[in-house]
Amino acid sequence: TGFQQQYAAARALHPATAYDPVQTIPVDNDINNTTVFIGDLDPNVTEEELRQIFLQFGEIIYAKIPATRGCGFVQFGTRTSAEEAIQRMHGMVIGQQVVHLSWGRSPTAKQDLPGIWGQQAD
Repeated sequence: TGFQQQYAAARALHPATAYDPVQTIPVDNDINNTTVFIGDLDPNVTEEELRQIFLQFGEIIYAKIPATRGCGFVQFGTRTSAEEAIQRMHGMVIGQQVVHLSWGRSPTAKQDLPGIWGQQAD
């Protein structure tokens, strides 16, 4: 196809340039990530309540509910604590709603976007 020809030509002209799709490590495979994303969070749940609920899984670095609400983030001191929290709390009720947990991005993973931290992993 035309695209493949352009791609091959670009590779021939600029072999040192990274034209290949970037291979990123999924956040859940990042052994240093300890941030959990809590989706569908009851808007009445406070950061302190979130901290108390997740404290059973281990040391918490922070518990944060963005101003937009509807979700939250908990960063644990260890990967094991975060894994256990995701396994045991996914699909459970917090406040009045069933929550969905997944890996979030650690604050250091988003240094290129000032003010944006702890986003849900794609």
